[in-house]
Amino acid sequence: MHFPIVGVQFPRWFTWLRSYLAFCSKTLNKRVGYASYNNITKIVCGAQMTTTKKSQALEPRAFLKGVALIAMVFGAVTVISGGSVLFGTDVVREAAGHFVPFVLWFNFIAGFAYIAAGLAIWLAHRWAFGLSIAIAVATFFVATAFGVWVFQGGAYEMRSVGALSLRFGVWLAISLVMFRARSRP
Repeated sequence: MHFPIVGVQFPRWFTWLRSYLAFCSKTLNKRVGYASYNNITKIVCGAQMTTTKKSQALEPRAFLKGVALIAMVFGAVTVISGGSVLFGTDVVREAAGHFVPFVLWFNFIAGFAYIAAGLAIWLAHRWAFGLSIAIAVATFFVATAFGVWVFQGGAYEMRSVGALSLRFGVWLAISLVMFRARSRP
């Protein structure tokens, strides 16, 4: 292979490397819509790396910012509502009805985890996906324990069933969105 300007003969490995980079460039153009040698250098084992730092799992995207906002607002509402029952007046506790203490404490503490997960998603940290999975799994286990409480005859409010279902559904959906965002460049 001759270099077009100088006419220098390059070794075979360089020819192979240039062909490989050209192939990767075409692949990136098809998958992402752009390609440059800076982007091609991010290719490892044929897959494009989507990180810019070791602590980040993916490039910030607009829909992930929306998911992060949902998680943070959901967490703030959870902390406020749980905290008002836990630390509020007797009038607030009476208005809450027959709340289950371990569910209430879990929701209050999990609200801070919701906010942390929202911030991690906003900043595109690698551990955001793991935290969202952990929140969904923990909520499932608390919902299971709540089910045992109900079947044993414990007092409860029907809205607790809906709230736990909503929390589990939201965090399952957030986990799926995070999984899809990680597995696609």
